[in-house]
Amino acid sequence: MAPYDPQVVAPFFPALSANGDRLYLDSAATTLRLRCAMERMGKFYGESSNVHRGLYRLSEAATEAYENARSLVGKYIGAETSDEVIFVRGTTEAINLVAHSWRRTFPKRGDRIMVTVMEHHSNFLPWQLAADEIGADFDVCGILENGELDMDDFRKKLSPRTRMVAVAHVSNTLGTINPIEEIVRLAHGVGALVLVDGAKQSDAGPIDVAKLGCDFYAFSGHKMFAGTGIGILWGRKNVLEAMEPFQLGGGMVERFSGNNSQWQQLPAKFEAGTPNVGGALGLAAAVEFLMDFPWEDQFNYFLSIREYFERTICEFDGLRILGNPALKVGVFSLVSDRFHAHDIATALATRNVCVRAGTHCAQPLCKKLAVPASLRVSFSIYNSIGDAQRFIEELHWALEFLNLRMAS
Repeated sequence: MAPYDPQVVAPFFPALSANGDRLYLDSAATTLRLRCAMERMGKFYGESSNVHRGLYRLSEAATEAYENARSLVGKYIGAETSDEVIFVRGTTEAINLVAHSWRRTFPKRGDRIMVTVMEHHSNFLPWQLAADEIGADFDVCGILENGELDMDDFRKKLSPRTRMVAVAHVSNTLGTINPIEEIVRLAHGVGALVLVDGAKQSDAGPIDVAKLGCDFYAFSGHKMFAGTGIGILWGRKNVLEAMEPFQLGGGMVERFSGNNSQWQQLPAKFEAGTPNVGGALGLAAAVEFLMDFPWEDQFNYFLSIREYFERTICEFDGLRILGNPALKVGVFSLVSDRFHAHDIATALATRNVCVRAGTHCAQPLCKKLAVPASLRVSFSIYNSIGDAQRFIEELHWALEFLNLRMAS
């Protein structure tokens, strides 16, 4: 079998050829979009209508395509039934949905909610607010020096009063792959539910919610080679059925009453209003592409990128990578002793190098690591060793340029 070659994948992403000298290393923020996803969305908007309840062919065809998209996504992530797949605007809305609906249904004062210090704000703030509103204790699990989750701290803080554990599958800042199966086993052992933020995992490998054993899983289409404004929440059917809806409106009411309305069955119960049908179809197209993708070969290829990248960054004076976990995806956050991350990113942008600078919506982690900001370089399936080599060359230029400016 031939080794993985990103150049074989590149033609499926129009943005890579739209500007020949662009080096895109910001996939942790948003992946580039597959041509098939854009074509599927364009076809819907050009030829179709809204879903559900329309008795004419355009609406019936749209409904069939929309529900087929749900089934396909459910199959891809290992859902027991497509009813467990809720279409949302993205990971942020999915987590807020659970935090809002769950806290109206299950917890009580004195319970505990646990997150980790490496969470994106979208998986930190909703639980912080939920704990405050219900009078629950809010626990934050720490990390080790190498950027891995501190599982001893996790075990110490987990208690029979813990009702929810919210954790990233992959850190969007460190690239750390967390031991979700172990976390789920421990959390379930004390009766807690587990929500997994899968936003950064979705472009880095397959997802199997049955194997992970979690109770909720969320990801965004725009981090999975599809469009913006679409994502999914997967949840265990019995848990979703017990939860109150997040939003109220059209399409989610079975029977209206002036005193006590009755909600639709899953998944309509959590999909009030007009859905992003085009986005769902684009996401399904991306899923079709990924279902046959050689993930194991690609991950082995990434290991060669990681080895080269970490080795060469170590050769720069005053530059370091945050964390060195044993298992990680293609995300590297760099900190310079001399220059602010925004200055380096700005210099690189003049050379058409696309990277991200800032706290990456992970201020608790930045505070823990005592860094005001970092330069995040993130690779995906279309990036090559050559891309890593060019970045190193451009980084040399950027630091020399900033040195000259400082000296002048």
